[in-house]
Amino acid sequence: MKLLLFFLLLVYTIQDERDDMINSCMAAGLTREVCEGMIPDDDSGDSGVSGDDEEIFQAKCPDDKTKTNACAFKNQLVSGTTTNTEFLIFKKCGKGEKCDYERRHICIDKEGFKQRKNDKSCNYDNDCLSLKCISNKCTVKKEGETCYSSSGLYSCEAGLICHTYSDSSTERKCVKPVLTAGTKPEHTECGKGLEQDADQKCQKYGTIEDGKKTGDPLLCKSGLAHVSTDGYICDRIDTEPTCDERGVLTKGKWAKGDEIPLTDAGCKHATDYNGNKVHYYKYSKLQSKLYEEFLEDYDDLDLEDLNSKDKYAYADEFKDMLKWKTKKKYLLYENAPALQAAKLIDSDGKVESDKKCEYEFIMKNVLSSSNTKVGFLLLALFALLL
Repeated sequence: MKLLLFFLLLVYTIQDERDDMINSCMAAGLTREVCEGMIPDDDSGDSGVSGDDEEIFQAKCPDDKTKTNACAFKNQLVSGTTTNTEFLIFKKCGKGEKCDYERRHICIDKEGFKQRKNDKSCNYDNDCLSLKCISNKCTVKKEGETCYSSSGLYSCEAGLICHTYSDSSTERKCVKPVLTAGTKPEHTECGKGLEQDADQKCQKYGTIEDGKKTGDPLLCKSGLAHVSTDGYICDRIDTEPTCDERGVLTKGKWAKGDEIPLTDAGCKHATDYNGNKVHYYKYSKLQSKLYEEFLEDYDDLDLEDLNSKDKYAYADEFKDMLKWKTKKKYLLYENAPALQAAKLIDSDGKVESDKKCEYEFIMKNVLSSSNTKVGFLLLALFALLL
């Protein structure tokens, strides 16, 4: 029953994050094979609205302001049997604030729920960033200590990760991640900001040339990869396919690979605030240009420092550890196909002049905070599994 709840919550709340779901499922002590079987692939047919695409396409800054103090809310327009949904945006939130558009619809302190650091006094688990209050003290595990077993799940102190320490054990211990490029992790994993290549070695982002094998598209200079019989191959879109309600309407072409055929299942769709259904392909030519711009900032990062700081110890993903200037570049690369299809940005990745209001709100309040929701959900799921 607990596994069923885990499956249903994941599928219906964060369907666009399949790889993250598999990793989080494995963190709960299940094997990759079991997790992959539980979590469906999103590449079967027109994948539809996913992640934050709904807000991207419905975003609208109206001329008429609300009579309340709302920063944003959804408004439904009913005409006969037709209902259109608008995501109306009314005001910018001040420095240090964000719009709580899903619940209270007002600007709130961006820090939100302030929890206590390691070794600080506490009364309950939720008092602590580590979510563990032992003997009235916020507690984390140190290197070599058990962080996951049948008795519970603990956070590791900054600079450590919770990982299986032997092939035959379901328990996990706090170990140091690999932060040196070209190193294969043994009973540990790559630190944030590094990914494993085709040889299972940790590598920095943007280090693999087009046409070469990769273990993750982020390792590619292009930020994209096509699938071949040999695995993932770093590549970029040469000709973008077009999509309609049936799928790929006109073929596309990878620069180093084959054409993107009519049978490709990579089309997505969303409905805009006018009720029009917009179809678009999940990758675009623009993404590689934007990824190269992100890499300019990434190359100046000190990954060892980021992976050891207390302030980043509980970050869900690497992008949550980045300063806004760099994170904004990553979010633009990651969401470019939807942002372009919604006409918030042009073919060069520049903001459309009449959509600056919508674009800034989406970037700062929707895309930049989406993973926080995922993180809190997964913590709740871990509790169900224990």
